[in-house]
Amino acid sequence: MSSEIALIGRIAPVLAEGLYMTLELSVLAIVLSALWAIPVVLTSISPRRPLALVARAYIEVVRNTPVLVQMYFMFFGSSILGYRLTGFVAGLIALTLQERRLHRRDLPGWYPVGVAAADRVRAWRLG
Repeated sequence: MSSEIALIGRIAPVLAEGLYMTLELSVLAIVLSALWAIPVVLTSISPRRPLALVARAYIEVVRNTPVLVQMYFMFFGSSILGYRLTGFVAGLIALTLQERRLHRRDLPGWYPVGVAAADRVRAWRLG
């Protein structure tokens, strides 16, 4: 019993550091993905068909690629291109892209409905 308590005492700082990094990465990814979703949604509902098709293709590529594969591409692909990303930054970029597609697809209508509602309010005010 005392050896188990000693083991917990030795690994607790490492676990706490991992918890902090996980929370930091999660909060940053959620905030950045919400910001990134706005231009993608506006482009995907654009009346200009080529822009909308590019945005929808982008959404489908991100949606159909596992997040772990995206992390590998970000981390190892950046080195090939001459930019050295840390694991944290590569993970943040991949999670931001992956979460952004959640805002657009899996929570249907949040941003498009808001954009449509803003257009209706603006039209109503202009009379």
